[in-house]
Amino acid sequence: MRYPRGTPYQGPTANYDRLRSPAENLSRLVYGVPRPLLAPRQRRDEEFYGRLLDELANNHAVLVKVCASGSYARAFCATLRKELPGELYEVRAKQDADDPRDDEWLVIAYNRVTRTMKEPGWIRSVTESPRPTHVNTAELCRILRLSRPQTIRLLDQYRIPYDVRGKRRERWIPRSEIGILLNRPRQWRTSKKKKAKTP
Repeated sequence: MRYPRGTPYQGPTANYDRLRSPAENLSRLVYGVPRPLLAPRQRRDEEFYGRLLDELANNHAVLVKVCASGSYARAFCATLRKELPGELYEVRAKQDADDPRDDEWLVIAYNRVTRTMKEPGWIRSVTESPRPTHVNTAELCRILRLSRPQTIRLLDQYRIPYDVRGKRRERWIPRSEIGILLNRPRQWRTSKKKKAKTP
């Protein structure tokens, strides 16, 4: 409960939160509404959109702005919704559920729960998400446990066909050719030495 503006001091027993317990007041002060991204009368510039996208990448929901009226909050949502990709993000205006006030409307942006977030990619069938047919040189180095010069030397030695892609001219090798390199003769392998038994 709030007194109208200009109300004289009512004494130590009267306060704005007299209908709440001290524990509820402390909880609302400590764990209440976070600081909005936009301060009052602050413009939506490039820095704001960068901070907004960073926050949306790390959190499900972000408090964007606190508006003084519901109509202004809905107009702000309509403007912000045009700037964000609709298939990934949504913008809504709502009041604080713990302390609803007519002069405080929260503009909240949040991530849509897409199908890829509901179901991980490794659960989907092979026909729905086929495996890549080619691997790049960095992935091949990781598979063979060799350095980049050694891997390129092996590709030239065994005449493995490859495609050159991108500005860095990286080699892409068909996945079916990896078995030839994995089963090559005279591989150096670490052998586990047996410990001598102590009498």
